[in-house]
Amino acid sequence: MNREFKNDVQPKKFNKLLDDTKKEKKKVDIKGEFNFDNNAFSSGTGTNVFENRKANLERVKSSKPVKRKKAGRPIEIEDPRYKVVRSKKVSPAVEDKLLILQEYITEFAGETKRISFNQVVNQLADSYIEARLGSSKQERIKQEIQEGLEKLQKKLK
Repeated sequence: MNREFKNDVQPKKFNKLLDDTKKEKKKVDIKGEFNFDNNAFSSGTGTNVFENRKANLERVKSSKPVKRKKAGRPIEIEDPRYKVVRSKKVSPAVEDKLLILQEYITEFAGETKRISFNQVVNQLADSYIEARLGSSKQERIKQEIQEGLEKLQKKLK
C-alpha cells in the first residue's frame, strides 16, 4: 500500500510586524570606569567618599537626638500563671487571620497599646464561652478553668 502525497502546496508569505532595521545602541560613558588605582573612591576634592559619608553621619548624629520607643512588653506580669513561657506555634495564615480579626473584636476598640497574641486568644475563648455555650455549660467550663488556674498556681509555688 503505497500512498502519495501532493506537494503542490506553496507556503504563504507573512507580513512582518516588526522591522528588521536595527536601532543604534546607546553608549554610556562612566567616569572612572577603568580606574583601578587607590584613589578610585575619592571625589573631585581629593577626599575619600567614605570619609565624607562618615563626617556627614557624625554631623547628623550630633545635631538631633532621635527618640526611640522601647520595644517589648510595656508592663510586667506579676502572676506567673499569666507569664508567657512558651513560643507560639501558629502558621502565618492563622496569625494573619487573628490580626485581621482583632480589628473587629469590640473589646479591643478602646485599646491603644499593642494587643498580644495571648490577649486575642483569651478574648476569643471568652467570647465563645459566652455566645455559644448554654448557661449550665458556661458555669461548668468557668469552674473547670478556675480549678485549672488553682492547680497551676500550686504547681508554680
